[in-house]
Amino acid sequence: MATHAQRRTLRLLVGWLLVSVAGLAAVDALTVSHWVVVSVLGALVVVQWTAPLSVLPVWRRRLRLPLALSILAFLAAVVYDLSVQVGAL
Repeated sequence: MATHAQRRTLRLLVGWLLVSVAGLAAVDALTVSHWVVVSVLGALVVVQWTAPLSVLPVWRRRLRLPLALSILAFLAAVVYDLSVQVGAL
């Protein structure tokens, strides 16, 4: 069963993803690479913001792999955007 902290973190992450899509669409900059960059940065902020101060629960340790994969996706999006701007691809 999910705890209150798990539900709060999940609600904030989903909320951030939806707000990032709406915000990028509002400024006419909605691309996959922009969304990945904004989503990963927001996810890192949300995870750090909701972290407990004293003890690290087991469920938070399981976030390490998805966050590591998100950072790899972030780096891939940045490299892709830079290569498109330079004209390499």
